[in-house]
This record gives sequence, structure tokens and C-alpha cells, in this order.
Amino acid sequence: MGTLRLSSEHVATIAAVVRGEPDDELINWEKIREISKSVVGKHFTRQTLQSHEPIKSAYNDRVAAFRKRKRTKRKEVVKLGDPKDRRIASLEQEIEALRSKLNAYDARFVLILENTKRLGFQREELARALPATS
Repeated sequence: MGTLRLSSEHVATIAAVVRGEPDDELINWEKIREISKSVVGKHFTRQTLQSHEPIKSAYNDRVAAFRKRKRTKRKEVVKLGDPKDRRIASLEQEIEALRSKLNAYDARFVLILENTKRLGFQREELARALPATS
């Protein structure tokens, strides 16, 4: 049996899941290896994963987002001023949190879709409406 290689579809899926990880946790290559195991069914080395630009880029984006969030948490104390400014800052933080949550849901959906496809389900089967209950 030959060695298993990462297809471009696998690379894109792994990158999407990595991008969907919450930015309040620092991601590491061991976590990405676990993601690759859940997507492909095999652990790959850090070097193999890092050699694919989309995965490397997703990792760098997650690390940058974590560091930015960590830096801005210190600056989150809104100066007492106009209540409208405080409200705007609060809403902007809420929007960012919701975007992060949405990205996590998107990544989870992609992972579930890939796993169901790997298990033999077709997209048409998954999109079919549920039978009516009486």
C-alpha cells in the first residue's frame, strides 16, 4: 500500500477548519495534526502540513488573530466618554465575536460534510428533506 498524500480538497478542508478555530485559543501544529486526522483519517507531520501554503497561511492567520485579540484585550477598557462611543465599541466587539463564532460553525460544517462524504454519503442524500411526521 502506498503512502497517503494530501489532495488539494483535503488541504482546503483542513485550512477551512483551521481558519474556523476560535481566536481566543492559541492554535498549534499538534492541533492541526488532529484536524488532519479527523479530515483525512491519518496523522501527517507538521512539516508535511506546513508545506501546503493554504494550511500554513491559515495557521499564520489564526496565530496573528490570537495575538491581536490578546493585545486588544488590554486596550478594551473604553474611556469614559460619550455613551454612544461606548455603545459603538460594545457592538463592534459583539460583531467580532459573532463573526468568529460563524467561522467556527462554517469550519465545523465543512468538516462534517467531508466526513459524511468519506463515509459514503452523497451531498444529494444529505440535502434531501426530512419525511413528514404525523
